[in-house]
Amino acid sequence: MFSHHTNLNEPLTCLNSPPAKVCLKMVGGIGDCIIALGGAAKALSQQGYEVTVSCREFQKPLITHMSGVHSYVSPSTLNDPSARSKFDALIDFAKVFNSRRALKSGGYYRLASERLQTSFGPGEFTFPRKEIYKKVVALHAGASNFNRCWPIDKWTRLAEILVGNGYTVAWLGTKDDFGFNASRVFKLSDVTDDLTLQAQSLAGYHYFIGNDSGFAHIAGVLGIPGRVIFSVIHPDDVISFYPSLSGAHCFSEDNQPSLSLYPDDDRAEANMKEISVEDVLEGTPFSASVCTPLDRTAGKKLRLGVCDVSQEVVNYLQEYFEIVSEEYDLLLKKEETCYFIHSEKGKAQVLGSNPESIRTAIREISSTINT
Repeated sequence: MFSHHTNLNEPLTCLNSPPAKVCLKMVGGIGDCIIALGGAAKALSQQGYEVTVSCREFQKPLITHMSGVHSYVSPSTLNDPSARSKFDALIDFAKVFNSRRALKSGGYYRLASERLQTSFGPGEFTFPRKEIYKKVVALHAGASNFNRCWPIDKWTRLAEILVGNGYTVAWLGTKDDFGFNASRVFKLSDVTDDLTLQAQSLAGYHYFIGNDSGFAHIAGVLGIPGRVIFSVIHPDDVISFYPSLSGAHCFSEDNQPSLSLYPDDDRAEANMKEISVEDVLEGTPFSASVCTPLDRTAGKKLRLGVCDVSQEVVNYLQEYFEIVSEEYDLLLKKEETCYFIHSEKGKAQVLGSNPESIRTAIREISSTINT
């Protein structure tokens, strides 16, 4: 079926018969990797192919827990032609999702299937869905794109309603994602940033509510019942392959999704503000009429030092991190025209200079250290 294919920028045309060695590459968000790598790995392995995946290092533990994945190789290793030559085929899913032109085509799994030239749906995790905690609801208030974040005050009210309904709330995400601790509310991301541990915890929860982000795809693959909040893309293009999930949105014939990938999309921001707590709770097992005010305590934030950083960037980052002058976990420093993140392990250059690119890089590096 497949022929030898090592061009990282072209789709696969054919493959040798099994047992050919295939490498699937996706350097993007965790949701993109779950779709492209997890879905394709399951489909190819069932046909007898040996599948290696290539993604960001911090995503490796979770993605290698997807069925059909045989091994892992870092994206930088694949820059070496001798490393690429070890595979009968290398399929790069770059730009399959992350362009407005691609998003307009609709259907994440359809787009990924077109790149592979083999139709496939969701993959599976090696750890199954088993509802151990029948009164725990997982919330995820974060997203890599600011336009996809529902307002914090609504998340707060939602948590209060869930507690009033007799449920316990578990906040997922990273330390900089919104969340707090209170009676029957705990911020799991304060305990661990490990994606795999959080996904394994989610597998035992009763319900999930979150923004359009990677955790929504984790919940969908696991079959967790839940609601996903949309402001940029229509639910049909994102979660249609996940029967356990439904979407909350305010799209209509007169208000179509903006499909924006930028952090300053006024229409996406207006869409998020339009979605009420009642909209999110529609069709769920929870009653919006029961609300218990909570005595909240703030979750931990990563301590970030800054040096020669513009005030615009600082103002953006202080919404997510604790900006400190000493005893910081990471240092963000501008050197000439580039930003670098310094840690005990050394320094890493930020790819891009806009605030969201910087925040994403900080989150990625912070997930690899004990903060």
